[in-house]
Amino acid sequence: MIFDRAISSAEVLTLFWSRHIPLVINTYNVSNAASILSVDAEEKDIIYTTIGGKYVVQSDSISGYLVDSCVVVPTINGNYAILQVRDKGFYVEDFGAIAGDNKDDSPAIQKCIDAVIKLDITSRVNAGPGIFTLKKGVVASNKLTDSSYSFTVITISGAIPCYSPAQSYGNTTVFSLNDSNSFGLAIQKARNCLIENIVFLGIADYPKFTSSSIPADINTVIENTEVDWENSGMRLNKNSPSCGIVIDPFAKGTASQNQYPGFSSYYINSSSDGGSSMLKIQACSFINHYIAIANNPSIGIQNGDNIRVQDSHVKRCHTFWACGQSQSRSNSIENIYGLYLHTFIDGRSIGVQQGTAPTVSNVNLAGFTKKLFNVNSQFTPIRVNNSYFESIWNLGYIGSNNTSFNQCQIKFLKPSNTTFAPGSRLSTPNQCSFRDCSIEYTDNCNTEAPFMFKTNGLLISGGFIEGGIVVSNGYTNSGGDLIHNVDYENVHLKCKNQVIGKNSYGMPLANTKGVILMAGEEISLNYVPVKFVNNSNYNYNIALLESNKNISINTIDKKAIIIGVNPGQYQIGDNLFADFGSTKRALGYVAEINNDTIVVSSVPYGYTDISNVKVYSASYPIFVQPIWGDITAGSDTIKNIVTNQYPNTATKIFHGAFPPGSYIKEKNSANNYIIMSTAATSSHSFSLLKNAPYVQEVYVSLSDWEFDSTLNTPFIEGTIIRLSNPGMTNAYYGYICTKGGIIGAAKMADQPIFHTLQR
Repeated sequence: MIFDRAISSAEVLTLFWSRHIPLVINTYNVSNAASILSVDAEEKDIIYTTIGGKYVVQSDSISGYLVDSCVVVPTINGNYAILQVRDKGFYVEDFGAIAGDNKDDSPAIQKCIDAVIKLDITSRVNAGPGIFTLKKGVVASNKLTDSSYSFTVITISGAIPCYSPAQSYGNTTVFSLNDSNSFGLAIQKARNCLIENIVFLGIADYPKFTSSSIPADINTVIENTEVDWENSGMRLNKNSPSCGIVIDPFAKGTASQNQYPGFSSYYINSSSDGGSSMLKIQACSFINHYIAIANNPSIGIQNGDNIRVQDSHVKRCHTFWACGQSQSRSNSIENIYGLYLHTFIDGRSIGVQQGTAPTVSNVNLAGFTKKLFNVNSQFTPIRVNNSYFESIWNLGYIGSNNTSFNQCQIKFLKPSNTTFAPGSRLSTPNQCSFRDCSIEYTDNCNTEAPFMFKTNGLLISGGFIEGGIVVSNGYTNSGGDLIHNVDYENVHLKCKNQVIGKNSYGMPLANTKGVILMAGEEISLNYVPVKFVNNSNYNYNIALLESNKNISINTIDKKAIIIGVNPGQYQIGDNLFADFGSTKRALGYVAEINNDTIVVSSVPYGYTDISNVKVYSASYPIFVQPIWGDITAGSDTIKNIVTNQYPNTATKIFHGAFPPGSYIKEKNSANNYIIMSTAATSSHSFSLLKNAPYVQEVYVSLSDWEFDSTLNTPFIEGTIIRLSNPGMTNAYYGYICTKGGIIGAAKMADQPIFHTLQR
């Protein structure tokens, strides 16, 4: 009797009882589908496998079904057993895969995948719990007879959502790849496919970790090169990298040396064929791979778009997601938990090396990661949302058209005696914004190293900054305050407990001691508004401390030693930079001052002894109300102080008589003097001192020009006056050109001279 479809045991019984034929049906229990080959079953007998497969025995094969697909398998007496399709598709165990026997399961899994794709019975591949050994990768592809690929619509599912091969509950499905030259699973031209609940376990030794939360040798991770990885035995070929899952790897034009070994028969399609879209990878785990997911390493295959990776885990991989070409758009990474990575997202290592990165949201990199991004595609922006990055070395290189981090917590690895800092924490040729993010180290304000972000424009809005200041490129090589490209909007500077970049209009001048002014601040004099305008729209002060310096680098302790001509120019916590000709690079922060020896910590990776360079310091501009005093050459004391408000100690003071970087060591308001950290180089009588260059603009009414003698008005030389009378439609502009400014009716020093400006 021949059936043209798979039948159930109930149908067999109904068929034979309806013909009143005496029927005896034997039932066999076997371990798996391969055991059927040794069963001496009779026609009509039923065979059950221990993992739930059910077979019905007949004497002839079924028309249209391939015997070697294991949909129909022979028994020992020459009869055939018909695989009954279960509700959830085919199981790899029914095709001969045996979990936990350490034998190669890739042929059996490949047969199961091929059967699902070629036979119109089911579109689902299932794998039960246990470890399946792969001595080569398995491929989900739909090859046509004309040497091209049609769409692949398939679901490949493990037993339960997984975190590791040995979870504390349940029993996970593990595909254990033992080939450093291959992949775990390849999928070609996917359409609406699903890969779920599988641990993809590799053999990459990245790096040697202890049982603690950090690598045994973290500098091996930080300082290694691609050559080190090539020497490790992992396949790094840009068209055929070692990985857990690879998407669209096959293209006909790929040179043989760039093909995956043993898969030449798959490189048959035109290189212009379309690739995958609408592929979802969920509830999977990737452990010990060079690349966890490689999206389109081929040459010429397009698409690779609308791919989503979600609810998954990655651990001890060089790269989590690598993308190979600019068409890989509208992809997303969501709800990922990661530990111990070199690079989270890479678009510069595989394929044509211009991969468009996916959007990122709700990612938790809870263990050390060297860098977040390494991409160079101007096709789309980078978007990172609601994510937490702990102990990362840097944000990496982002060559996208713009970048934004929104509601993220970014905790950089603290530089130490065993760990270099990077030259920059972020490098991008275009704009970048941080909105409601925290930018911090992991030691709660004990490290004042600068955050060096190289951008073409940087916006920090809301959130907080811990530790050193955020420094952008764009400052001048000659020093000074011509520094741009960082805009702050209501940002909390955590370690100083201050908010910067906020609108301070209406704040009484008496409350401004130590306030950070980031340009355009407006402060009230209680009776007239005063606007302090930074004359170059600076975001922080930068000062040339010394030139022609030789700097010794201790590569063991990651420290720099500077012998200072005047140690008083340096202050604990100063953020230092060295001039290398065309650019300044972060040098670290001042950790110790021992007589004339300046010890700098947080030295960036790769520094060796430096000679004949300029040394700069950078700091936030702290507002200091106008101060007048007498300065004497050779003395560190400013006498006869006249001011409304003495500045805080440690505040830097900028005046031509003092070396750059000089700061207030002591103040005595009772005796009207201030002691500086350095001695003055020249004498000045009743001279003005400021913390940063600013211009004071004052709005007053003509009727208020003659101030009451009880008012103390710190208008200083150069103050711009904007006069207006009630009812007047036009304002008249001018500036005070007096030596000492105005204090009430006394008109300090002499009468103020008011100059009218051209309107």
